[in-house]
Amino acid sequence: MIPGVIASSWRLTGPLAIITSNVNTVLYTHKTTNFGYVSATGGSTVYSFSSTALPTGLTLNTSTGYLSGNIVAATGSYTVTFTVTDVSTSFTKQGSVTFTVTTALALSTASLNTSGSVGTTYSSSISATGGAGTYVYSYTGSLPSGLSLNTSTGAITGTPSVGGTSSATFKVTDADSNQVTSSSVTFSITVTLTVSDSDGSGTIVKADGSTMGTISATGGTGPYTYSYSGNLPTGTNFGATYPSYGSSGSITGTVATAGAGGTFTVTFYAKDSLGNTGQTTVTYSVTGVAPNAVTGLTATVTNSTTVALSWSLPTGGGPINSISISSTPSISLSYSTTSTSTSASVTGSFVPGTSYTFTVTTTNGTGSANATSNNVTPAATTLTVNYIVVGGGGGGGWYTGGGAGQVVTGSGTVTLGSPISISTGAGGTYIGGQNGGNAGSATVVTGGIVSTAGGGNGGASGSSGTGNKGSGGSSGNGYSGGAGASYRGGGGAGAAGNGAAGTGTTSANSIGGNGGAYWGSIYIFFPGGGTYLPIGYGGEGHGTAGNGNGNGDLGGSYGGGGAWEQQGSGGMVAFWWSSSNYPGTPSTTGVQFAGTDGSGNVIYIWGSNSTGGSSGTITF
Repeated sequence: MIPGVIASSWRLTGPLAIITSNVNTVLYTHKTTNFGYVSATGGSTVYSFSSTALPTGLTLNTSTGYLSGNIVAATGSYTVTFTVTDVSTSFTKQGSVTFTVTTALALSTASLNTSGSVGTTYSSSISATGGAGTYVYSYTGSLPSGLSLNTSTGAITGTPSVGGTSSATFKVTDADSNQVTSSSVTFSITVTLTVSDSDGSGTIVKADGSTMGTISATGGTGPYTYSYSGNLPTGTNFGATYPSYGSSGSITGTVATAGAGGTFTVTFYAKDSLGNTGQTTVTYSVTGVAPNAVTGLTATVTNSTTVALSWSLPTGGGPINSISISSTPSISLSYSTTSTSTSASVTGSFVPGTSYTFTVTTTNGTGSANATSNNVTPAATTLTVNYIVVGGGGGGGWYTGGGAGQVVTGSGTVTLGSPISISTGAGGTYIGGQNGGNAGSATVVTGGIVSTAGGGNGGASGSSGTGNKGSGGSSGNGYSGGAGASYRGGGGAGAAGNGAAGTGTTSANSIGGNGGAYWGSIYIFFPGGGTYLPIGYGGEGHGTAGNGNGNGDLGGSYGGGGAWEQQGSGGMVAFWWSSSNYPGTPSTTGVQFAGTDGSGNVIYIWGSNSTGGSSGTITF
C-alpha cells in the first residue's frame, strides 16, 4: 500500500458496445416464439435496454434485452433502433435492425392435380407460404402407388402403377416448428386399357375365305368384356354391339365378299371389372377378285339397225356388278342389261356394209373382263336417193328454136336389191324445109323410183318469103317459146324461162329470138377432172340478119332445145346419195358418168347430152 492513498477496489473493462445480431428480424403474423435478444459488452455490465417503436405485439425486456410477444402488426418492413445504457456510468450505445413482417404459415393444395392415369407420368405439387424459414413437407395416409412426395419442395411426382383412389393429408412445418395441416385430399387414378387385335393394327389385309383374329385387353383388372361399332368384313361377326358388352373377344366366321373386296373399319372396345375402358380402331382391307368374262358370245344381225347378242355367264371369278356393251368400230349403242343378263338387243346407226364386232364387259369394284363377238355386217334395207330426171329437148324448126325438156327433181326411198330402170328421152329432130321441129321424147324411170320427165316441143314452122316465121317451142316445164315475125323466128323456151321473140322488121336487121333460161347445172368430179353439166337451155331462133343467143348446135345441154333447124339434146337421169349411208358400189349398166359432187355425195349420170336417148339400170 502506498502511504497516504486510501485503499479502493478497481476493475478494468472495455468500452460499451451493443449487439443486435441475435435479433430474429423475420416475423410473421401471430408469431409467439424465437424472437431473439439484444445484448451489450463493456462498461459496468449492468445494462438497461430500450427501443423505438416495435412492430405491434412485440415487447422488449428492458433488463435482459429479450424480445417476446404475439405479432399482430401489419405485414411490411419496420426499422427499430435499440439503445443500451450502462447503469453505472449512463453511457449509451445504439444499434438499428429492420424487421420484416409476413403472413402466418399456410399450406395450399389448390393447384394439386388429383387425377392421373396408370402408366402416364404424373407431376404436381403442394405449396406453403408465410411462416419462418424453410419448409418441411410430410403427409399421412396414402399416395397413389408409384408417386412420392419431395419433403423439401412439396413436389409429388412419379408414374401411377395401380388404378383406383387413395387419400392423404399433407402437413408443412416451418423453421419455428409451426405446423399447418391440409384437409384430406383424394386422388383418382384411372386405367386406360390397351386393346389389340391378334391380326395386327392399323390397316390389316385380308382375303376372301380367311378367318379373323381375336380382340384382347391388357392394363386393367380382369375379367374383361368386349364390344364393337362400325362395319365388320362381310361374313364375320363379333359378340356384342357397342354400347353393350359381351364376354367373348373372338371374331367369328370367314371373310366372304364374293370377290368384291372392300374396306371395312371397326372400333373394338374393352371394359375391365372396375369399369375402366379402352378401345382400338382397325381397318380391314379385303382383296377383291375381278369377274371372269362371259363365254359363248355370239352376234347375229336382226336388221340394218339391230344386232342380237347372246352369251353365258362365267363361272368362278368375282361377282358381276354390271354388264356393258361396246362395238368396233365404235358407235353409240342402245341396249338394256343387268348383272345377270345373258342376251341383249343392241341398236345403233350401223354403216351398211361395215363389219362390226361387239365387246361385252363384266365389271365389279375390283376390275373387269372382256369377251369379243364374231364379226357381223349389218346392211341397210332401204336407201334415200336424190334424183334429177330430164326429158329430151325439142328439135329446132325453120327459123325457130326448140323448147327444153322437162326437169323433175326429188328424192325417194329405194329398197336394196330392187333394180331401177332408166330410159332417157331422145332429142326432137328437124325434118327439113319450112317445117317445124319434132318434140323430144320423155325420160322414164321405173322400179325403186318412178318418175317421168316430158320432152320439149319443137320449134314451129313458118311461111315462105317475107311472111311470118314461127314461134319457138315451149319447154317441158311449161314456159313458152318466143314469137316469130317477118324475117325472124322465135327462140325456144328454156327449162327455167320463156324464149324471146325475134327482133327487127326488115331483112337487113332481123335477128332470131334468144333461147329461154336454162335450169342449172350439176358438178361432177371423176378421175381425170371435174366439170359442170348444164341442163335445159332453150334453142335460139334465126333471123335474116343474125341468130339469137342460145345453146348453139344440138342444144348444148341435157334436155336442151335444138337451135333453128337443129336436133334437140337427149334427156338425162342423175342419182346421188351419201356415201356414209351406202358405202358400197351399186350394180349398174349404161352409166355415162360416175363420181362425186361438190358435197362429197356419190353421183351417177345416164344420158349423152347428144341427140340420142340412152338406157340403163342401177341396183343397190
